[in-house]
Amino acid sequence: MKETSNTYSKEVLALAKDPKHFGRMNDPSVSAYLKGICGDDMEFYIIIKKDIIEDVQFYTELGCEATKACGSITAQMAIGKSVHEAMGI
Repeated sequence: MKETSNTYSKEVLALAKDPKHFGRMNDPSVSAYLKGICGDDMEFYIIIKKDIIEDVQFYTELGCEATKACGSITAQMAIGKSVHEAMGI
């Protein structure tokens, strides 16, 4: 991470080093896979009950610091929102 210490904020580097909501789920309500134009890939696993997102996990194997931080923040933002509200993230 030394190369990117001047590129990313302290907050992004902290989330990249210890991302919240990181991991895979065995039995999610839904899951999705996406690959960015940079080549990083990410998986999202979501538990939905009565149209409310109760839990989100994300996983990336080769994602950079920014990808890990974005996955963490996106998961955090989605929890507690309706599916319709989360689509705006």
